[in-house]
Amino acid sequence: MDCLVYDNASNSAWFGSNYTFSIDRDAPQVTINSPAGTIADVTPLINVSSSETGVIWYSIDNGANTIYALPAINLQNNFAYVQKDSYNLYFCK
Repeated sequence: MDCLVYDNASNSAWFGSNYTFSIDRDAPQVTINSPAGTIADVTPLINVSSSETGVIWYSIDNGANTIYALPAINLQNNFAYVQKDSYNLYFCK
């Protein structure tokens, strides 16, 4: 089986080699292992694990996504200093 590919300008070409690929329809799971709940620390130590290797992103209070680790399945990092306040931390893959 050959593969017909298109670019953004609608140019097309047949690819000369055969490759097999599969589509992973299961979303990876990201788990915050520690800390749990509310903590009082301006340099919190966060331990996160994932069901798949790859980039883990985080955002604070749904702000801009930032790369937390590349690649990672289980990691533990200190965050840079944050001002004393109340924040929600979100992780995704």
